[in-house]
Order: sequence, then structure tokens, then C-alpha cells
Amino acid sequence: MLLNPSRLAIRHGHLTLYFLVLLLLGGFFALSSLGQDEDPPFNYRMMVIRAFWPGATAEQMVDQVGDLLEQTLQDVP
Repeated sequence: MLLNPSRLAIRHGHLTLYFLVLLLLGGFFALSSLGQDEDPPFNYRMMVIRAFWPGATAEQMVDQVGDLLEQTLQDVP
């Protein structure tokens, strides 16, 4: 004879109700103790900047703008 979970739950309704209440209380406890931050902290430091200089080559942008921006922005907290 196979074990039928539905029949077992119907025959032992009081145990089924007990486990249901136990699971609900455990779920509410877990949900209430769950930490929630609106803005969680991020540890990586990265910045993307686009600088436009019409007519300049890529090398000119790196030498005259990119390096200067990089040195200046190293101090940004």
C-alpha cells in the first residue's frame, strides 16, 4: 500500500493545521528578521566620463584631457 499524503493530511487534520500554523509563524519570523536596506552600500569605485573635443584625435584626448581628468578625479571620495 502506497503512502498517500492527501489522505494522511485529511485523516490527521489537527496535525496538518499544526504544521500549517508552524510554517506560517516561521515565515513571518524570517520575514521580520530579514535585513532590508533601501540603498545598500557598494564597495567598488568606478566612474565613467565622456569628454568631447571636436577635431581632436584619440591620442590628443588621452594626453591633454584624459590624464588630467584622471588625476583630478582620484581625489573624489
